[in-house]
Amino acid sequence: MRSVLIVDDEPGMRAGLSEVLGRGGFTVEQAASAEEALARLGERSGQGGQGAMDLLVTDLRLPGMSGLELIRAARQAGSQMPAIVITAHGTVEDAVAAMKLGAFDFLTK
Repeated sequence: MRSVLIVDDEPGMRAGLSEVLGRGGFTVEQAASAEEALARLGERSGQGGQGAMDLLVTDLRLPGMSGLELIRAARQAGSQMPAIVITAHGTVEDAVAAMKLGAFDFLTK
């Protein structure tokens, strides 16, 4: 089964995405911040590669570390999972920066 990590500081957004993706057959985990997401990814990578996530869906603007910083940190830690950035406040510059970091897509809420 495919696994997705949803990172958004809005509980309603996390819950809605989780419900939709769960109905689609995905195993979904949630994090309210980039720091929490990195901790979850670190825990899963310690499972001998068995726990790696298949997809990261992250908000651009998060408390503390941004979604782009999260993708950068995950890449530096060796993760190659695809990432999708979602935001209500995106600019062309943000979209370009996300793609340069290897984001698969950049979506507006």
